[in-house]
Amino acid sequence: MSTDHMPPRIIIRRISAVLVLLQALFIFGGCEANTLREKLTERLSRKQHLVKEPEGFSTDSPDAFYVLGGDQNDLKLKIKEVGRLYAEGKARKVFFLHRPGITEYAPKLGRNYTNDEWAAEHLKMEGIPADDIEFVLVPSAFFSTFAEARAVSSLARFLGTRRLILVTSRHHTARTLNSFSQCNHDGRLDLYIYGTETEADAFELIAELLKLSTYRLLVFPLDRLGIRF
Repeated sequence: MSTDHMPPRIIIRRISAVLVLLQALFIFGGCEANTLREKLTERLSRKQHLVKEPEGFSTDSPDAFYVLGGDQNDLKLKIKEVGRLYAEGKARKVFFLHRPGITEYAPKLGRNYTNDEWAAEHLKMEGIPADDIEFVLVPSAFFSTFAEARAVSSLARFLGTRRLILVTSRHHTARTLNSFSQCNHDGRLDLYIYGTETEADAFELIAELLKLSTYRLLVFPLDRLGIRF
């Protein structure tokens, strides 16, 4: 296909891919595999933790966590991190991405868990009761992390949430925090982010670098112009 007939989105994504590959070769060229992964992870990571412990929370506290999506191994790590932060009193409410479909068999139910039931069960194992969990339906979108940021930020504002604590894989923290910050232009939400040590190979990390660059070069500028896709 010639560029004359390519949609602008495809052209920009291909340009982004070339720029990212050149950037990776320039910055990380000659690195051994382990060093490359470490450097890529560091570049993709953001850490914005609560410095001062809150003075406890009440049952109607508007502060909330949001657990971003992922596969089950990733989600187990994120759920453990949320359990730790919940026990420390960082926030009470847990927003969790709704995922349709079923997963492993649950003997006590005599059927397979739905994905949401599986998540609720693992959150319960970390000391988080069902009343403090709310599953968030995010419309399907090509840029899924930004779609999550829009939907969850809107819900948090509606509920009067002030402190929103994001939990995701470490190498996904930069794109996540950038996306939520883009949806927080008036600063009404205090955003914090915690990353889990999810295993990722160099290919996955380079792909994440490409996504981050695409968000910065394409998604955010178009969103500021009111164009969404």
